Amino acid sequence: MVRQLQRALHHPPHPRFPRDHGHQQFHLGRALGTGNTSQATSSNTALDNYNLQNNYGLQSYDVKFVYNVALYYSPKFFEHQKGVLGKVLGGWTLSPLLTAQSGNPFAPTYSEGGCTDCQAFGEVSTTSSATTAFSTNAPAAAPYTGGGSAHYNNAGTTGIVNGVTTAVGTTNPTGINMFADPASVLAEFRKCILGFDGNCGGYAMRGLPRWNVDLGVHKTVAAFREGMGADISISFTNVFNHVVMGNPAMTVTTPRRSAASPAPPARRATWSSALRLHF
Repeated sequence: MVRQLQRALHHPPHPRFPRDHGHQQFHLGRALGTGNTSQATSSNTALDNYNLQNNYGLQSYDVKFVYNVALYYSPKFFEHQKGVLGKVLGGWTLSPLLTAQSGNPFAPTYSEGGCTDCQAFGEVSTTSSATTAFSTNAPAAAPYTGGGSAHYNNAGTTGIVNGVTTAVGTTNPTGINMFADPASVLAEFRKCILGFDGNCGGYAMRGLPRWNVDLGVHKTVAAFREGMGADISISFTNVFNHVVMGNPAMTVTTPRRSAASPAPPARRATWSSALRLHF
């Protein structure tokens, strides 16, 4: 019942990029399908049980661009660690890792009654029967004007959503919004209409791009006697303490005040160390 179409373009390492010192990889891919779930999930319902094609669209893991660079650098000076100065300046190895990607998909959704992310198309989502449903996109009601960049010190805006004056993006404690005017962007979407909309499945929008750098530092200390020494390793996660934005929440029928506000996930710079003695 699940159809997947995946196409990827893999770019091999550049010939001038030394393999013994690093590796780079660029990936261009698309993930399309009618929804994905485990084989044991028998209680998941489709958007339209009489037309599974209505579920067809971008998948939650459809990331168009991914770029990775892994480097390994070990200076050759003082390689043999002769003398006190050699033992201090020699034996170092740096291993940075850069990952960058385009934004993750997300969908402007809506709810009907007790059903989350669905409407009266035959799909259900109830706590009592432990049923779930695929996410249903809210189609566009007007040309999209949102863009795709972080807006700082943005307290949110107020606009007419579903005929009701609603404050959107006003309770985000970080003051960061993906849209300069969150209320206007949310008003550009509507409910999926049975018999009118041919497809409401998949994920229609993308969040903000992201990048991160991790770093490994290794120091080998050679003792004055052969066969004796120590290895010191320090691993830094998110070494630049760079904020990676999450996707905004956009619900048309019950607009949350935090809608369209990408909150940065709690991924601060951390480090760990290890010491190994050999003799």
